Amino acid sequence: MNSDKKLHVLAWPARRTRRTNPYPYRVQDSTSHFGVETAEFSPRNILRLGWDVIHVHWPEVPLRKGILPIRLTLCLAILLVLWCHKRLGGSKIAWTTHNLEPHERRDHWLTKWYFGRFLGLVDGTISLSEFGRQKLFELHPQLRSKHSVVVRHGHYRDDYPPAVDQQVAREKLGLGETDSVLLSLGMIRPYKNLPMLAGLVHESDDESLRLLIAGPGKSERDETLLREIAATDNRLRLNIEFLPADEVSLQFAACDLAVLPYSDILNSGSLLLALSMSRRALIPRKGATPEIAELVGKDWVHMYDGELTLARIQESLDQKLPNVGPDLSNFEWPVTGELTSQFFRELCDPAAN
Repeated sequence: MNSDKKLHVLAWPARRTRRTNPYPYRVQDSTSHFGVETAEFSPRNILRLGWDVIHVHWPEVPLRKGILPIRLTLCLAILLVLWCHKRLGGSKIAWTTHNLEPHERRDHWLTKWYFGRFLGLVDGTISLSEFGRQKLFELHPQLRSKHSVVVRHGHYRDDYPPAVDQQVAREKLGLGETDSVLLSLGMIRPYKNLPMLAGLVHESDDESLRLLIAGPGKSERDETLLREIAATDNRLRLNIEFLPADEVSLQFAACDLAVLPYSDILNSGSLLLALSMSRRALIPRKGATPEIAELVGKDWVHMYDGELTLARIQESLDQKLPNVGPDLSNFEWPVTGELTSQFFRELCDPAAN
């Protein structure tokens, strides 16, 4: 395919999630500098055939909706739309593998049925790490023969306002200058083990320890457990709602350490968010974490094996701050845009297949 020819991409999503998750918007913005024009996966746009690429980010979204009949209807509709664009419109289906399978309901028959048919429609995959690509092929070996590329998740530095001084941030949040402040920010989901983290802080006899947990609730059970602990321990601060960009910056400015005790890690946008805010992170040695640590500097990514303990948290808090910030040169958006647009062109070129 002529590299000067403009490519027309229908992305699910493109810009719609910019406020809650800027990643898809940043992809379409960065690829626009390399001859790619991206439209939103909307009822109006899906009626038009002939897109060069249908770019899917989170195919599992229909599996999170309502009761079973609603989920089934949505899954059928998505599969039909993708099939029509592929078979009738000649579009290529590209999947950015943020998650290799859904976090929830992964053993349900509908999940297996829907995902199996979705994978059969995929023409190529974009992985966010080498680890992610290898795990993708292990879990879904039928994708080994499809076109694939590794394009690292771009940083978040341009999506949030500059951080204020730590002391100013702590004053605004009612925190002490000498407090040891931990932060876990993002959607509250079971695999993130936040009640366990809150329990560790509750068990500690360190009165200067503080834990901020912020983000929209996606697990009633975890929300209930967190509220029960917070009701008896004022060292735990909960903000269970979506946070605007300036509030996100404020929370990171106030903290000493981001703690991400996740049981299920592939690429971890939460880790990259902490690094984008120039905050050290404590995270299990799982998934792409060692790969990211090697690229940005191991002083910024503190990894642990086994169960998280108060001693391991304290060890990270006691470490001196690095003299230079995390190296995010491998996570610059122009690199993402160039590699992604090149992948789309190769996907559309019969010679590449």
